Amino acid sequence: MTIGSKDDYIKYRFHRSEESFEEALILAGKEKWNTVVNRLYYSCFYAVIALLLKNDIETQTHDGARTQFGLHFIKSGKIDRKFGKLFTKLFDLRQKGDYGDLFDYDDKLMTKIKRFVTFLLSCFLALQANFSQNIKKPVNSRFFGGEKAFIYILQRNIKYPVISANNNSVGLSVSSVTISPEGKIVDISIINSIDESIDAEVIRLLKLTHGKWKKNKRLESDQTFYVQIAFICSGPGIESDIIYPDLKNELFIKPVTVTAYSLSQDNLPVTNDTLFARTNVLINSGEYEDALPYINELIKRNPYNKELYQYRILIYRKTDKKELINQDVQKINSFIPGTSLDEITGTSLL
Repeated sequence: MTIGSKDDYIKYRFHRSEESFEEALILAGKEKWNTVVNRLYYSCFYAVIALLLKNDIETQTHDGARTQFGLHFIKSGKIDRKFGKLFTKLFDLRQKGDYGDLFDYDDKLMTKIKRFVTFLLSCFLALQANFSQNIKKPVNSRFFGGEKAFIYILQRNIKYPVISANNNSVGLSVSSVTISPEGKIVDISIINSIDESIDAEVIRLLKLTHGKWKKNKRLESDQTFYVQIAFICSGPGIESDIIYPDLKNELFIKPVTVTAYSLSQDNLPVTNDTLFARTNVLINSGEYEDALPYINELIKRNPYNKELYQYRILIYRKTDKKELINQDVQKINSFIPGTSLDEITGTSLL
């Protein structure tokens, strides 16, 4: 295997972990316990090294791996403390088996060790699957530090505009940032607008990424990424009504959330259920113009819901707004260039 990057090295370590575990199982069938312990230990060691490196923690020694694993995954509670102790025990047993004289293991101890290694590998394989999925996202190859670094910049600098919070302006802002092959920002656009102040804040944030995009000489055209920021007004016992669908397009960056908190429930936005109810009452009574602000508010909160656009198209038809009908038809069929809402959300077209 050719190792040309950190990603390649992580994959290689996971592969060695799996290989060592398989070797241990074969040797266990022959009751070669000393060698089994050696292969089990290295199965864990390789997986721990991969896990640490995936989280940008580098270590060159066995002691360093155990220390960093304990610090970042055992003490933090991400992995049960008893498994940290067993990993240390496995290290000690490997030392005795490899370097001690006249030392052997029994079946009872081996059963405990195999349970631990099986658990540990299942955790690491799940992380490996998640890692493999993440490295496919184009933003990870175009932005310095990848998607995590991009999100960190937004989270560190984002501000909920005071005027928007006071007006209970909430929603899932969707915007685009287009990057040239030279790594320059060539366009920033708002796709799902919340209000003028929030839109301006989103544009300000995206401009902060200037100078942090990588060049890609293999690209012949600009590349566009889609940014989601949820603006939420919350309070005691109130759950957010902003909906985060599981999008099926790799150009969409994971959502970021900013919350304005109110101690008074009287100052919070009305719920989605209330908005739906008011919309239906007004449509059924033929008051289409009055229903429009409510359906607009729902779309701000859930811009990927095709049915909401269909509701709004109905209202536009009833109020003779033909030019706006075409805009919503375009949103449904091509929410982003060449990609429909159904394709983005993975909704069946049948």
